[in-house]
Amino acid sequence: MIHSLVVRGAAAAAVALSLVPAHPADAAGLAKRAGEPAGIRTPGTRTSAAPQPPAEPEVAYPVKSGDTLYRLSLNYLTGPRSLDRVRRLNRIPANNLIISGRTLRLPRSLLRDEPVTARVDSFSGEVVLRSGGGAASPPRVGADLGEGTVIETGRRGFLSLRLADDSTVTIPSQSTVRVARLRRVLINQAVEREFATLGGRVRARVTPMTDPASSFRVTTPITVSAVRGTEFRVSYDPLTARALTEVEEGKVQFETETAAEPATPGPVTPVAATAADAPRGALLAPGFGAVAGRSGVGQARALLEAPRLVDPDRPQTAADLSFAVAPDAAAAGYRVQIGRDAGLLDLVDEASGAEPSFTLAGLPTGTYFVRVAALDDQGAEGRGRTYAFDRVLNAVSGAATAEGRRYRFKWTSVAAGTPQFRFRLARKDRPDLPLVDEAMGSAKEIAVTALRPGEYTWRVLSLVPFGDKVIATWSAEQGFEVTARK
Repeated sequence: MIHSLVVRGAAAAAVALSLVPAHPADAAGLAKRAGEPAGIRTPGTRTSAAPQPPAEPEVAYPVKSGDTLYRLSLNYLTGPRSLDRVRRLNRIPANNLIISGRTLRLPRSLLRDEPVTARVDSFSGEVVLRSGGGAASPPRVGADLGEGTVIETGRRGFLSLRLADDSTVTIPSQSTVRVARLRRVLINQAVEREFATLGGRVRARVTPMTDPASSFRVTTPITVSAVRGTEFRVSYDPLTARALTEVEEGKVQFETETAAEPATPGPVTPVAATAADAPRGALLAPGFGAVAGRSGVGQARALLEAPRLVDPDRPQTAADLSFAVAPDAAAAGYRVQIGRDAGLLDLVDEASGAEPSFTLAGLPTGTYFVRVAALDDQGAEGRGRTYAFDRVLNAVSGAATAEGRRYRFKWTSVAAGTPQFRFRLARKDRPDLPLVDEAMGSAKEIAVTALRPGEYTWRVLSLVPFGDKVIATWSAEQGFEVTARK
């Protein structure tokens, strides 16, 4: 499916990106106006045509047998003046003279609608809702949110919404998003949905819409992203007035208002100094993104490939979670996200940074999913790779004391459940031949005597059952020396 991403604005005005449905012939039409074959771009081409104000949105209504303007007005229009305007627009001399099979042009602003809602699918951490400028309230799974609700997520706060068609909107940490529009148009049952990103990030998975009159938009103060069905991300930084659009699935035609030809993905072009000098368009295929600012719009840019997690099968047993990402020379930073589901709709934590290693707060016992992605020098998040991991707290540490020639070893553990221990002692120069290798059950100490002079190492294995697995964690290896008697 192809979409259009339209950017409007002048150098002194805010820039806006608008994703609108594109017919397969649109690219050919654009190329024809530019004097080129479809799919070909000549760098630097500009059009001298003056920007035209956008036409008022209209709904095409096929007249059915028995329809009259009076009946349409009673059921679907906003009032008597709307009826007069519809009559003049469609050149109908009388209210009851409309012919079955004819298609009426109905301005959207004249049509009655009804509110719809978005349901809270999951949330975690610090999340507050504000409705109608009122006091903050906590979310509740299953609660319906309507127009005007502002969602604020804290440092470790996350919330996901599910819409009636199974589309989802996920709001990561440190974001502020307003439910700007949730409406159903009565005359054609088209659904209009819009979410305003005031700061932070939004990720949307939009179920393909079969109704051409329905719409889905994610806005920022300077951009609009509207799709017919795809997966994409939008972020906005109010301090720098920069917005990013990143496409994961579906194709997006990205163009400025004055673009005369479709553009193809290519090398990145820096954001122009003025809107007039900005790149005029780029095809945002899956894995491409674009940045917009008050000075112009950047060209399409390939998102970085997904990095790999180092030792992804390692269970997370320490008090804190730790992840290491295989470094990518093209990356300016990295992001890790933790969720309860493979789709990362139910987020519980995330972190970003320039270094490919992360430490996050511990979680309750369970199986979770971690998504790792690289960030480019514009802050665009690349393709992600998701891994499942087991989280089972199982930390063990020990200390040794000497009582003459008697050596006592003790250990403590913090674990989920009741661990079983195994003690191992070996000479430092022969670690593969342990002198003591004993199952200790739940005991937490052992005494050893008659050790010959030399250097020794010891450690303790803690075993914790987890489902049909056993999670094993070794304590840090410690050493000591036995000297000869004087």
